[in-house]
Amino acid sequence: MSSSKRASTAPPPPKPPVQFGPSLTIADNAALTGTNLISIGAYTVIHPRTKLNSMYAPITIGSNCIVSERSQIGLQSAPSSAQREGVVIEDGVVVETGAVVEGRVGEGSVIEVNARIGKCAVIGKVVIVV
Repeated sequence: MSSSKRASTAPPPPKPPVQFGPSLTIADNAALTGTNLISIGAYTVIHPRTKLNSMYAPITIGSNCIVSERSQIGLQSAPSSAQREGVVIEDGVVVETGAVVEGRVGEGSVIEVNARIGKCAVIGKVVIVV
């Protein structure tokens, strides 16, 4: 009996350059793709099915952060001139399930379930986005 599944003919997505801090935890099935640098600080946890896409701009995630499952970090389309620094998530930030982050998130903030931080958005320190 033959399998009904087909093998993909599309090339695999590019592997991005990375810079990881010590004691970092990344789930096996988290997806890191793109061509720009992805930098992740110490003691940060990246949960399963998280997508970090550095195709359009670099991604910087600070220390002691938690990025939950099914969240998307990185620009989803070409950046404007104001967005050249890429996506920055500072220390101690929690990004909850299904959230999308395309802007800058300040230290100690919480991005709640399914929230969306758009391009060029700047979230201050210790803010909860619902």
